[in-house]
Amino acid sequence: MLPQAVNFPMPDTLVIIFFVALMAGLLTYLIPIGSFQTQEVHYLAEGVDKARTVVDPHSFAYQLDKAGEPELQPL
Repeated sequence: MLPQAVNFPMPDTLVIIFFVALMAGLLTYLIPIGSFQTQEVHYLAEGVDKARTVVDPHSFAYQLDKAGEPELQPL
């Protein structure tokens, strides 16, 4: 015999968005500030030389405070 499924009412969309925003705000207290460097990439498309600014994936660095520790910037 299979157990009966529990009917759980789905919360309203605005409630879900509120809790996602709340969680994102709380995470700013835990995740330090950092940034990537960008670089300009030149490529040939349809016979025309084009340029595009892209993120260098190996250039991430934390922003450090005066003590040399990664800086946190809460909301």
